[in-house]
Amino acid sequence: MVSYLAIVCRLPRKETRNFRADISLLQLLLDFMTSIGYHQKLYSLALSFPRLVVSRDPNATLRDVTIDRDTTLNIEEKEGQTDDDDDDDNR
Repeated sequence: MVSYLAIVCRLPRKETRNFRADISLLQLLLDFMTSIGYHQKLYSLALSFPRLVVSRDPNATLRDVTIDRDTTLNIEEKEGQTDDDDDDDNR
């Protein structure tokens, strides 16, 4: 089964990509998040409703964290983290 994922970023933009829910590891999704400018140490991925942070176990499959259909995920800044090392203009 292929899941179509839309990732909502801080700026009013949306990134999309297809992943295989049954075999894709969450780490692939986290790597994609990093490639669009949101480092895994500073940001997490969460389902919007019910709100659930899904980026805690990078070795889980997407299906393991209940992403087994077309889904929208939100990128959220982790509490207590700052992006002093990252320049917002680079996103």
